[in-house]
Formats: sequence, C-alpha cells, structure tokens
Amino acid sequence: MAGANSDGVELLQNYLDITGDVQSVSLLGMRVFPGNLVQSQLIQEWISNYRTLLNVWRLWKQRAQFDIAMSAYSPSEKPAQQVFVSCNFCGKSVSAQMNGMNRNRTALARLGGTSQKLKMSSCPQCRKPLPRCAICLVYMGTPSGQYLPMNNSNGRSGSSSAKLAEFGTWFTWCQSCRHGGHAAHMTHWFREHLECPVTACTCRCISLDAACKVTPVLSSKT
Repeated sequence: MAGANSDGVELLQNYLDITGDVQSVSLLGMRVFPGNLVQSQLIQEWISNYRTLLNVWRLWKQRAQFDIAMSAYSPSEKPAQQVFVSCNFCGKSVSAQMNGMNRNRTALARLGGTSQKLKMSSCPQCRKPLPRCAICLVYMGTPSGQYLPMNNSNGRSGSSSAKLAEFGTWFTWCQSCRHGGHAAHMTHWFREHLECPVTACTCRCISLDAACKVTPVLSSKT
C-alpha cells in the first residue's frame, strides 16, 4: 500500500511504465498529491507529456479544460503569458516589460494621468514601426491597457497605478489569419461585415469567435 507520498508517486510511475496511461497518472498526480509533490519533476513531466499529447491530437479544448482544472488546485500560481504581439521585423515581443524595460515604463506611467497621449509606436527592441491597424492604417501605438506602478513624490514605486491605454486602442487580431488592429475599429468593422478587412483576405474572423456578441448585418466587404 502507498499513500499520497513519494511511494505513491513511484507506484504511479511503475503503472505508467507498464500501461503508458499518461492521462490517469497526470489526473491522479494533480488531484491526489500535496502541492510540494505536484511540483516535483516527475509529476510535472507527466503533466507536460499529457498536455503535449492533447496538443498533438489537436484536442485543444480538452487541453484548455485540463489547464483550468490544474490551476484550480494551485490557485496561488499565476500562469505565464502565452500570447503577445511580436514585431514584424525582429520577431520579439513588443512589450517593453518582457524586454527588461521596466524602468522606462515606470517613467511613462507617471504621465498616465495627464492629457498628453503617450504612444510607443515602435518595437522596443529594434525600433522598427509596430504593425498597422487594418482599418485606419495607422501604426499601432499604446501598450494594451496595462496597469503599471506609479512613482510617488519620493521617487519610489508606490501602490498606485495608471492606465496607459483605453480598451478601444488595444491590439486585437484574428487567431486564424493574424490580421487585426485597434479593438474599437475592429469591433465597428465586424458590426457590418463578416470577412476580414484586409484586401484579398477572405477569412470570416468574426464567425470563428464563439464568444463574440457582435452580430454583423452584411456578408462581405463593401
């Protein structure tokens, strides 16, 4: 007999070696063992292999449900960012925070409450222009509504924050054709169209979003 301890982990590993049933050991490892054992290398390998298997089988919905269930058993852990806008030239994230530019962003945050409109219209890595909005054709600018700490009067980071962009100016794009633009512009476009606003692209982006509440009234570009 073995319980929710290292002996139980070894028992499940033996079961996995015999049967190859990575699903069962992953679910048991996630739900039965305490947090310190769940974070062990062996159980993390089971979970990683199971997630990879679901991806290979193109069972993305089931993989997402598994991820949600897994996060419920470790709510203190914040999931890593998985989606970000990349530069068309160097391929790196346009998020200054992911490129070690926190100090510069903090300086920008101090002006977040002023009437001055702050724009970061170039890649923080290679300084090339950011992608253009498919509707207004203007280079995408402000960071996506992220809240950043503001410095207080003593020059130290405080608990207050400033919003750098309204939702209408956020980056938004289709996961299928990868075209997109400002959130407000894309929402307005898909209220009257089904197809992507980019010329020669016939992707029906809006129909791919099951959660979208925008109902188009026309069926094609005009």
